[in-house]
Amino acid sequence: MIRFTRFFLFVIGALLIISSCFTEHEKSIKNAIGPGYSLYEKNCLKCHGKYGQGVEGIYPPLNNKEYFESKLNQVPKIIKYGLKGMVEVNGKSYFAPMPAHQKLTNLEISHIINFIQLTFNGNQNFVNQNYVDSCLTVK
Repeated sequence: MIRFTRFFLFVIGALLIISSCFTEHEKSIKNAIGPGYSLYEKNCLKCHGKYGQGVEGIYPPLNNKEYFESKLNQVPKIIKYGLKGMVEVNGKSYFAPMPAHQKLTNLEISHIINFIQLTFNGNQNFVNQNYVDSCLTVK
């Protein structure tokens, strides 16, 4: 019985040590995905799809890392104020206007961007509310 107890305590201790190694990384991912998922689902999913794939010729994909990264400073404005006119991604044209989401706070916009970055593009370079603030104040 003592042998089992020692083994059990050893396993529990090892698991606690291992789990603490990933705490900060997992915490940042959870913070990015948590609110971002529900906000994406409510505001973006109908047009851009569950996997950010968009709809060919209508809604552009969000799961294109190079394109998304190259336009990252414009994304907060596009989410907040919408977009009209043709958009070209990977040589394909998309024509549906994107509605404005002016009721979203800048913090909520940062959560959506982080969700897209991490989930669809595998990028863990998260933005924060200050980044969104600065993008929205630049003319």
